[in-house]
Amino acid sequence: IARLLRSKCAFFGVSSMLEALELRRAGIDNPILILGHTPPAAFPEAVRQGIRPAIFRYEDAVALSRAAADAGVTTPFHFALDTGMSRIGFQATEDSADICAKIAALPGLRAEGLFSHFATADCADLTRSRRQAALFDTFDAMLRIRGVEIPIRHLDNSAGLMNFPCRYEMVRSGIVTYGM
Repeated sequence: IARLLRSKCAFFGVSSMLEALELRRAGIDNPILILGHTPPAAFPEAVRQGIRPAIFRYEDAVALSRAAADAGVTTPFHFALDTGMSRIGFQATEDSADICAKIAALPGLRAEGLFSHFATADCADLTRSRRQAALFDTFDAMLRIRGVEIPIRHLDNSAGLMNFPCRYEMVRSGIVTYGM
């Protein structure tokens, strides 16, 4: 499917480094974003392969900065924000925004994206999803106040695409891509 869609997708999103490397081995050269946790030991390979990790801990960002410096490149990454899915991500707090600003200033890193994930956008009651979107916007504003401008923001998953107007620079179609 990635080969079929590579000219139609700006990015591919995967859950792990293993999936990202599988796409690279298949000849996919589009940007790849890992939406799950990437162990810092995998950062040198991610940097070499141009694979973007989700960052949600300062220590991981320092390790990614080191890997980028060792490779002599600037590497893009996306901040993960927990707005209610409760899997991974920074909390939408002033303290987290301060940490993100520190991360964005690390050498060799480029804060390319900010994302979260709708937990219940496929339910009839979209109240919780609306709260998630408001929290996402609030945190984005906190980052802007700190001088962190994020060029690619993405919150809409498949259910979000069907139930909300697209307000950000990227969407993540998952199961709708396969016909659900």
